[in-house]
Amino acid sequence: MMNFKPRMTPAELAELTGYKAQTINRWVTDQQWQTVPLKGVKGGKAHLIIVDDRVREYVSGTRKMQSRAEGYHVAEPIIAYGDDAAQLENQLRQVAQAMTPHERQQLSALILREGISGLLKRLGIKDE
Repeated sequence: MMNFKPRMTPAELAELTGYKAQTINRWVTDQQWQTVPLKGVKGGKAHLIIVDDRVREYVSGTRKMQSRAEGYHVAEPIIAYGDDAAQLENQLRQVAQAMTPHERQQLSALILREGISGLLKRLGIKDE
């Protein structure tokens, strides 16, 4: 979420969005955004942009802001539905997470000692 102040200079808005101040000034003219003069700056062209809903909406819809927003999505583990291998991996991970550290050590030692074949025999899954 972008933190817009009620009034921002083109330089501040440019820093926030990743565009140049010159581009922001062009948008001010093209979109007819409201501005107020910034006193005490030589030349008299300095201004503050009044950040209202129109400004927020326009800036949020720009290409750079859209690509930035893509990074804000919550990542979920990718599981191919109907893929038995993925489902099994997920279940094994859940079992391992539910075990105590001591139980995980013992299971790891068992797998190292007996191998996958030995583990499957003990579970009654593998035929001899």
